Order: sequence, then structure tokens, then C-alpha cells
Amino acid sequence: CTVAGCVPTSGLTSAVTQLDGLVGNLLISNTSGIGTTITINDASTTGKGIAQFSATNFLVSGGTVNTIQDITNASIPTFGGIILNGNVTLGTTGTVFSNNLSQTSAGNAVVVNAAADQITFQANGRTFQFPSTGAASQTICTTGITCVAGGGQAILLAPGSAQTDTSVDVSIFVNDTGGGNLLQLQTAGADKFVVANNGDTSINAILKVNTITPTASFTVGSSAQTITVQGDASSTFNATGGGFTSSLGFTSPTANRTITIPNASGTVAVSASGNISLSASGNVSFTGLLPIANGGTNSSTAGGALTNLGAAASGANSDITSTSALATATGLNTITPTGSLTVGATSQAFTLQGNASSIITATGGGFSTTVGFSGTPTGGVAYNFDRSALAGTYTICTTVGNCVGAGGGVTTAG
Repeated sequence: CTVAGCVPTSGLTSAVTQLDGLVGNLLISNTSGIGTTITINDASTTGKGIAQFSATNFLVSGGTVNTIQDITNASIPTFGGIILNGNVTLGTTGTVFSNNLSQTSAGNAVVVNAAADQITFQANGRTFQFPSTGAASQTICTTGITCVAGGGQAILLAPGSAQTDTSVDVSIFVNDTGGGNLLQLQTAGADKFVVANNGDTSINAILKVNTITPTASFTVGSSAQTITVQGDASSTFNATGGGFTSSLGFTSPTANRTITIPNASGTVAVSASGNISLSASGNVSFTGLLPIANGGTNSSTAGGALTNLGAAASGANSDITSTSALATATGLNTITPTGSLTVGATSQAFTLQGNASSIITATGGGFSTTVGFSGTPTGGVAYNFDRSALAGTYTICTTVGNCVGAGGGVTTAG
């Protein structure tokens, strides 16, 4: 019926004359009618109708519909998962909480971009930051991947086991252009191993190596320090030249030994010949008889030495009692000086001695004046010159020409 002509059913007091200001025949959309019942269609993505909220996602109470987690702009909802095809922008203080960050599918790289700012990671109470200097494109080194082609891998402190380098390149390659030490290792704050920028190496411990092969002249120690080189009894010092090697070795000691190098230049004796003997313990000794030609006497006794040398025997006062040795040495029994002859010294006493025929001769003008000795001695006789006389020159009186003078002078024979 039309709205205007609708007659009320039993129990109703009035009929519908209009609906929402409309009169006449009306058509209700999105409905269907069967008999006397009009049914509103279910809502769809393409048509309007009556919709029923999912109890999984919505709550309806007293006609009020709410989301299952009471989501507002300040809520922190929980989802089993979310797939976004666009960007998600958080505020400057916003935080994304997640225990797992993974790519959406294979072939899609995961990019974390902080532009010109720092990226910070925190783990196990520690903070990690990426370097903010260096090349624009860098690779993070790990224990399992090389940093760059020809490079190496990260060097870990206390890794627990040795890191493996399977490349043919230098395992650690550092070019220091700043001038600092190339390497400096310490124990309890004290340097133990330091490699300076010029390559000088300092080791504050024992250097345990089996072979040192220098590239140039090799110097050990300092002139201002004491050096100790030690080894077992088989230790040697070797020097090679011209295809041959000289070795300085040691005999196994039976007690502590010390060999002192004297403060002198020379050559160390390693063997001996002739009358010189060198024992295995290093003792130098003289053996046999030293020939006269080598400066010896070729005798082991004093008498034999005098005989071999043709020398005179010495008396109690080392007086020469025979000139045969002098004659043998010079070929003469006469000493002929080339100038005035002086025997003895003013600070020493001297004695001239000979037998009864001994004489002292002075020659001049083709004639000789001789002082000799006569008579047969019956005891020791001493003739003394008076040293208390006044300074001057005096003449010895003789039996031929008596001295003429006063005061004790000899004037007559006898």
C-alpha cells in the first residue's frame, strides 16, 4: 500500500501517513520482502546493509562497539603480525620493540639508515657504535668474513682459540703515518713488547728464539749495559768467510769457570810449537831446552848454560874472573873506546883487580908510562890518597925523582 493509504492493523490506533517526510509509494533499498516481512540485506564490500561485528576483534556492550584491545591513539595494542605496504613513521622519541628483525622475502635487503647521524647498538650492558669516519662505504669485519678484498678479518682480544687466516696475503697489515708506536703490549701497565715507529723493538722479558738471521751487521747489547750470553756445553760461536767456518766451542766444565780477556790487544793462542806447550785446560808452559839461536842457553843447569854461552862464572860479588866470555862475544881481550873512556859512576864505588903483573899504562909522545906492582906481598896492603889536601894538582913522588917541598914532603931516597 501507499503510505497514505495504509490502514493500521489490529491493535494500532493510527496508520503511517509519511516516512522521513516521504509520502506515496516508497521503496526500501537493500532489503528483501517475503510475505509481510521486510528483511534488510547483509552488508558487503559493495552494498549497504546490516553488519555483525566479529567477536574476535570487537566488543559490543549496550549498543556501544569497541575494539577488542580498546585501541586509542595512546594505546599499545598487540597483534599476531602486521604487514605494511607503506612507511611507518614514529616520533623522534618513539621506539620499535622487537626481538627479531627479518626481511619480508628473499632478495629484499634490510637497510638501517641514520643518514649523517650515529647508529648505536646495546647488548650485554655494552654500547657499540659504528665508525663515523673513513670511507663512505665500509664493511664490518667479523671472525668469519674478510673485510675487503686483500684485507683480513677482525682481530679479537682473548678469542679462546686461534683465528684462521686462509688467504695468501699479510695477516696483519698496518701503515702508521702518524708517528706513534706500531705495536705496544703491556702487563699491569708496564710495557712488555714495543715496536717503535722506526722499527726499534723493545722486549722487557726473555727473548726465546732458536735462530736470529740479521739482514745486515748484527749488534747485540749496548756499550752502556752488561750483556750475558749463555748456553749449554755444546754452544758455539761461528764465523764464516771464504767458504770456511771458524767455531769457538766449549769443553763440558766440571766446575764454574771464568775466562778473563786482558786489557791488551793481541791474538788468542789456540796451539803451540817448539818449546811452548798449550794444554787442553789452556795452561801455557815451557818444555825442553831453548836453543841458543832462539835466545836460550840450550841447558837446564847454570854451569851448562855458562859453558854453552862461553860466559865467565861469577864470584861472590858477581866479579868477572875470566874474560874468555867477553873474548868469545867480542872476539877481543882489549877494549878500545872511540873517545874518552869512563868506567863507573860518581855515585858508586868501583874496584879494579888483577894479578901481580897487572899494570896501568898511559901513552903519549911515543912513550908509555906504566904503573905496576913489585915485590911479594905478605899481607893485604892498602895505599890511600889524602882527600883532605887543598884543592889542586899534585905529583906522586918516586925513588927516581924525589919531590922537593916543605912539610912532610919526601926529599931523600926512602
